[in-house]
Amino acid sequence: MIPTPDKLGLYYPSKDLASDGAALPDRLVIAGSTALTIMTNSITQATGYWNGALGFFCGSTTQQELKGKTFHV
Repeated sequence: MIPTPDKLGLYYPSKDLASDGAALPDRLVIAGSTALTIMTNSITQATGYWNGALGFFCGSTTQQELKGKTFHV
């Protein structure tokens, strides 16, 4: 079978999905964040739990300079 664009899908593995195919949860960046330290109230796991993770800022963010930006933990 030859792959076609309509069969293209994206897979975002995540440690906190309730089940396969579940939507990725949104996280809100809170005050006190810096360019090197992104803070949020919705991540409560132990230090180091998210090491190696990739993150991205959604197109719906109100911060124009962050839209579409990715980061590595």
